[in-house]
Amino acid sequence: MFGFLKKEKNNNDIVAICDAVMFPLEEVSDQGFSRKLMGDGVAFKISGDTISSPCDGELTAVFPTGHAFGLTRGDGVEVLVL
Repeated sequence: MFGFLKKEKNNNDIVAICDAVMFPLEEVSDQGFSRKLMGDGVAFKISGDTISSPCDGELTAVFPTGHAFGLTRGDGVEVLVL
């Protein structure tokens, strides 16, 4: 009724895409990512078989191999999921 317990949604939130364990990007075996040539970030070891979008945005890239996709949020931030 008054909205005291209502959580407002922030469209800039990035949420978990799956069940996983997070680890430093420097520990990734791919040198392009571990040396942060693609930018700063974190890596995840996935434990399930479903991956969801981490944020609201427009699907702006789908890799031909099907291993990754890119999103662009409304504020211009680009998110790569692979």
